[in-house]
Amino acid sequence: LAVDGAFEGQTVAVLHFYTGEGFDFHLPREALRQKGFSVYRWVNQPPTPAVLRESLRRASQLWVISSSDRRLNEEHLSVIQEFFQAGHGVYIWGDNAPFYADANAVAQRLFGGSMSGDVRGDTVVPMQREPERAGVVRDHLLSTGLEQLYEGITIATIAPNPALRTLVYGSAHNLVTA
Repeated sequence: LAVDGAFEGQTVAVLHFYTGEGFDFHLPREALRQKGFSVYRWVNQPPTPAVLRESLRRASQLWVISSSDRRLNEEHLSVIQEFFQAGHGVYIWGDNAPFYADANAVAQRLFGGSMSGDVRGDTVVPMQREPERAGVVRDHLLSTGLEQLYEGITIATIAPNPALRTLVYGSAHNLVTA
């Protein structure tokens, strides 16, 4: 929804741990660059906590793309918590079991959140018609302009949490994006 170049001078830091199925971050990087973001990205292993802290000083948001094993230690989690508590965005990406190891560690540290399971999806969900039923929640800033969303072949379920605002319920009526 933002015009190209609108975020010039803003930086997204990415801890990119899941690299299966050819996920090389090429398309997200290009989309972010088109909007004006620069990108710091660490693939497979995080930097030291000190390097992460220094890099986050220049970032407006952090993305954690989780894999099946924990790669962040307690010091990393403290750095991420400081960043989040300073008002910066933290986007936590997890997938079906077992690909949410660091996603759960970060979510637990920041707001007591978690995801679990491996539910069959493989459905395009429309805009939601009834509360807590399959679909993309209307009137959410992040759903602006959406008409439908492919949920993925298999997906995890996010545990309900008062700190989160629901965005998508999957075809199994489980919370999949918040």
